[in-house]
Amino acid sequence: MHLNHGQVEVTNVGKQSLLKGTIILAVAACYSKMIGFINGIVLSRLLGPEGIGLAMMAMPITGLLIAITGFGLEVAVANLVAENNATNNRTRLRHVLSISFLITGTLSIVTSLLLLGLIHYVPGLLFADERAIYTFTAIIPIIPIVAISSILKGYFHGKQYMSPGAFASILEQSVQLVVTYMLVQYLLPYGLGVAAAGAVISMVIGEAISLGVLIVAFNRQREFKWRFFHIIRDLVRDGKQHTRDLIRVALPNTGSHLVNSFAGVLLPIIITHSFLTAGLTAETATETYGLLMGYVMPLVFVPTFITHSLSTNLLPSISDLYARRQFQQMYSNINQVINVTMMICIPWALFLYFFATDLTSLFYHSEEAGLLIQKMIFCFMLSYLQIPLQAVLIGIGKSSVVLYNNLIAAFASLVMIYFVASQPSMGVNGVILGLNLGEVLGTVLHFASLYQAVRFPFSFARFYKLLIAIVCMASCAIFLYMTLDSYISNGYVLLSSVLLVSASFYMLLLHRFRLFKQEL
Repeated sequence: MHLNHGQVEVTNVGKQSLLKGTIILAVAACYSKMIGFINGIVLSRLLGPEGIGLAMMAMPITGLLIAITGFGLEVAVANLVAENNATNNRTRLRHVLSISFLITGTLSIVTSLLLLGLIHYVPGLLFADERAIYTFTAIIPIIPIVAISSILKGYFHGKQYMSPGAFASILEQSVQLVVTYMLVQYLLPYGLGVAAAGAVISMVIGEAISLGVLIVAFNRQREFKWRFFHIIRDLVRDGKQHTRDLIRVALPNTGSHLVNSFAGVLLPIIITHSFLTAGLTAETATETYGLLMGYVMPLVFVPTFITHSLSTNLLPSISDLYARRQFQQMYSNINQVINVTMMICIPWALFLYFFATDLTSLFYHSEEAGLLIQKMIFCFMLSYLQIPLQAVLIGIGKSSVVLYNNLIAAFASLVMIYFVASQPSMGVNGVILGLNLGEVLGTVLHFASLYQAVRFPFSFARFYKLLIAIVCMASCAIFLYMTLDSYISNGYVLLSSVLLVSASFYMLLLHRFRLFKQEL
C-alpha cells in the first residue's frame, strides 16, 4: 500500500489483453511449476515419502484457515475492480481496497495468534502422526502473508495487469528452491519431522518475498495516494455499503473455497485413518499419503499452470463483458479457453499414461507412483476443465452454484474414500476411486450449470481436428519410444527426446489444421 500525504491521484494502469495476460501468466506459471517440480524432486530425495507426508499434512488445514481469513476477497476484489473499470469509478475502488485490507488483515492476525495459543492441542486431534506438530507450527506465519497477497493479486487481476503477480511467483519459487535445499540439509540430523518443518519454513519465506514484490508493484502503479485519514474516512462514510458489495461477491466464493479447503483438511485425516483401519502402521500410512500427494499429484497437475493462468485472466474479462452485456465476445472467450485447455491438457494426460512408470522411476525412484498415476489420469483429464469452468461461473455471478457443485463433489469423494479405502483389499485404490469420482462429478456439474446459465454455443467443429492431431501425436510418441529404447540407455535423454519430437510433430499438426490461428 502507498500511504502518503495528499489527495487521491488517479492514473492509468496498464491493461493487458486476454491473450497477452494469459501468456504472461502461463510463462511465469510454467517456470514456477518447473521450479516447484524440481523442489519436489529435491525433497523426495532428502525426505522420502514419509517426510513428504509429514510436510503435506499441515497444508490442508492451513489452506482452510487461509480461506477463512481471506474471506474470498481475492475474487471479490478482482470482480469489483473489473466492474469499476467499466464504470471508471475510482473512488469506489479505493474504498473497496481499504475495507478489504482491514478485513483480511484483522482476520489473519487474530487467527494466527489463536493457533499459536492452541498449538499443542490441534495437531494431536487432527493427525495420526504426532510429528506433524513441527510442520503445523512452522506454517502458521504464512496465513497473514497470503491473506494480504491475495488482495493485491485480486487488484492486479481485476485490472487485467498480470505482470506483477507473474514476477512475484517466479521469485517466490526460486527463493523457495534455494532455501529448501539449504535448510532441509541443515535440519535433517535433528529428525525427519524437524526437517519437514524446514521445507515448510522455506515456503513461508518464498511467500514473504512474493508479498514484498506485490507491495512494490502496487506502489509503483501510483493509482492512489492515501493518507491514513482517508482510509478511516472511507470506512466511516461508505464502509457499510462497500462491505455489503464485497460480501455479496465474496461470501458465495468463500463458501466454495471453504468447501474445498475443508475437504482438503478431511482428506489426510480420512486417508490416514482409513489406512490404519485397513491394518497399516502410522508410519506406513504417512508414507503412503506422501507417495500419493507428494509424488503422484505433482505430475498429474502439471497442466494446471495453463488452466490457472487462463482462469485468472478469464474471470475479470468475463465479469467485464457480462456487465457490458457483450455476450458474443463472452461466448468467444469461453470457447477459446475450453479449446486451449483441451489442446494442452489431453496430450499431457496421454503422455503421462503411457510413460508414468518411467517418469516416476527416474524422478522419485518409485515405480508404484507411476502405477497410481495410470489409474487416475483419465478421470483427472476431465478435471482440467473444472478450473476455467468455475472461473466463468463466478464471473457471471454464479458463485453460489460453484459452492453447491463443489460441496456435492467433495462429499461424494470423501464418503467413497472413507468406506472403500478402509477395506484391506482396497487401501490406496479406494483413495484413487474417491478422488476420481470427485473430479469427474465436479467437472460435469460445472459444465451443466454453465450451459444452463448462459446457453453458450460450444463449438465441436474444431474438436475433431484436435482429436486427430492428438491421436497422431500419441502414436508418434509410442513409436519413437519403442524405436529409441534400444539405442538410448539414459532414461532422461530417452523421455526428453520422445517428448520433444512428439510435441514438435503435434505443433506442426495444429498449425496444419489451423487450430493455432483460430484459437490464438
